[in-house]
Amino acid sequence: MFGTRFGNLHRSSPVRCVCSARSTRIASFDSSSDRQRDGHQVDIQVRREWQEGAFAFPVPFPAGSRNPIVSTDEADGRVAASRTSEPFGRHDRVPRRIRTMSAVDPDHLRTIRAVAAGVDDIARQLHLPAPQTVAELDRLIETACAGSDDEGLGSLAVAVGFRLGEMLCRGAGARWVGLREPVPPRIELAGRIASPIELVQRRLETGDPPTLAEAVAALMTASDETFVDRAMAIERNRIAWDRLSNDPRFAAETIPELTREQAVAGLDPWLRDERLDGKRLLLLGGAGGTHAALYAMAGAIVTVVDLSPSQLERDRSQADRLGISLRSFVASADALTMIESESIDIVVQPVLTSYLPDVTTAYREVHRVLRTGGSYVSQHKMPEALRAVWNPQRERYELDRRTVLPSIGDEGKGTISPLREPETIEFAHSLGTLLGELCRVGFVIEGFHEPLRSDVWAPCGSIAHLADTLPPYCRIKARRLGCAAQTPTAMAHRRIT
Repeated sequence: MFGTRFGNLHRSSPVRCVCSARSTRIASFDSSSDRQRDGHQVDIQVRREWQEGAFAFPVPFPAGSRNPIVSTDEADGRVAASRTSEPFGRHDRVPRRIRTMSAVDPDHLRTIRAVAAGVDDIARQLHLPAPQTVAELDRLIETACAGSDDEGLGSLAVAVGFRLGEMLCRGAGARWVGLREPVPPRIELAGRIASPIELVQRRLETGDPPTLAEAVAALMTASDETFVDRAMAIERNRIAWDRLSNDPRFAAETIPELTREQAVAGLDPWLRDERLDGKRLLLLGGAGGTHAALYAMAGAIVTVVDLSPSQLERDRSQADRLGISLRSFVASADALTMIESESIDIVVQPVLTSYLPDVTTAYREVHRVLRTGGSYVSQHKMPEALRAVWNPQRERYELDRRTVLPSIGDEGKGTISPLREPETIEFAHSLGTLLGELCRVGFVIEGFHEPLRSDVWAPCGSIAHLADTLPPYCRIKARRLGCAAQTPTAMAHRRIT
């Protein structure tokens, strides 16, 4: 399906990379006809064979060269990397006409794989076996550097970088990300982001450590430390929240009986606007005796789903005492199989997503159970605040680099963020994930709010003290669109075609 060939890597014959959804080739070309006056150029040409038109990715140039800014020729869909007056990495402006690779379009991933496969041809030209391991990629780089000068190495970095990324995708479960950014594509592995192309480029330019094998070994070690099995994390958090069922911060002994008007007055303004009377409301992860009873007294038909049986028992006790009706289920928010599709008008979710390894699955379940036009009000721990730890010696907050935060007993409270519950496992999902995945599964965001928690006089290391530096929480109000395929991105694609 793909045709790929590589010319030699010497100055007399620079390298051109020609890509399309159906074919990719890297071929030598004559320098007399294709060299720009200001130096070596790498062109990327892409046929308009996908619904948004031409795409491109930035190609890293050798040290000292200029930044390739990619522009689109509207006439024929050709995309060419041209020079700018700013060094690479210092020019942040991207022309409006740029159209970049889509993170979900399979044609672009096929293009990456086609370029990566071309490394076999390079190896044959260098009289080496086709590289199957990272160590063999290291050997290929060393051999190529010995026989080439700098100007031919830019496209080699792209090809070998893509091959390295593909090895990690297939062998370690990594995935390509950042395909819409004005930087070379990255891979994500267990929450860590790495740039294979720039790693190869640095190796080609300087030859300094780490080798590709050393860099990959360090990344794999870090990913092993952050890997957590979903079932194990869910069970650990269930046990932790059962133990917290007697903590007054998360559970109420009793709440007073209220009239409907009093209950409505006690609602969050976003929920007041939804007029709960007669609405089918799903409360996710909010058991403990307070929220469910309040919503029911405000007129909602309430269903509660929580991981903790002990917390749910408090809701049932409150309901029996107050004479109100509600349904309750022990389940994780990313597995709502007991709730029928499009059977809910409003989903309310207190802080929950940080206890789930994958927010996308939970968002999809919420989207499934909500009717079209239904609202989703959620609160989340902000990722930076969740990883911030007070250092009393330096008198400042420092960030834990990990995105998977392990369970720590009560004795370790001072070594974790004040937002954390010591015995839980938590996941510091980025704000881009919390917002972006919400839109991607079929919601439109109507409101975003950072609740006020700051107090400059609060004790150092407390939530209120942390809030003076970083907002600890965010609240999001979103509304379900017609179906997952009706996302704004998908609708924009249809308008283009």
